[in-house]
Amino acid sequence: MERHEIRIADGDVEIEAESGWATVGSVEAVEALVGETYEIEYTSRQSATAWLNTDSEDRVTIELREALDEFALDPDRASDVLAEPTESGESGHSKRAETFADRLVEIFDLQGADR
Repeated sequence: MERHEIRIADGDVEIEAESGWATVGSVEAVEALVGETYEIEYTSRQSATAWLNTDSEDRVTIELREALDEFALDPDRASDVLAEPTESGESGHSKRAETFADRLVEIFDLQGADR
């Protein structure tokens, strides 16, 4: 499997696994960990690219639920997420949801000025 698709089903974020769809956690849990939106800041040079639609402060705001509907993880990140248990972690959300949120933010941040 090249990429592991992500979907929202019945209020849960799910990741495509070898054996079918695996629950990451509730959408609300992922939003609590990442936010309903996530902002990526770009340099003025980066934001000058024609395909990048930044605001006046060279930022792009990602709507989390919309992004998840079009998102996939590479095998390494998907394995990291799927290896975690569904029991609660430090945040009060599942360790799997915490790891998923960390990987998501990691991917978002790779796009911006601080990379």
